[in-house]
Amino acid sequence: MSNVEQEADNSKRNSKESDVVLKNQQMVRVQQMKKAAGALSIDDVISSDITISRKLMFTSRCYLELAISKRCRLNKLM
Repeated sequence: MSNVEQEADNSKRNSKESDVVLKNQQMVRVQQMKKAAGALSIDDVISSDITISRKLMFTSRCYLELAISKRCRLNKLM
């Protein structure tokens, strides 16, 4: 083989190897993004559940206080 042929062969190998490395890096990035997106969605669900439960507790407390105050007024009238 001549020197030129060896250089051409080496450049082909290098380009194939670099293509494989780039594909692997892209796959890793995609997997990391999927994991990050999944984690965010779980956190969002948990925080929204906490917000909903706090709202329900506040509403329940308001209705309880209203019921107690009505009962007290009824007792005073009797």
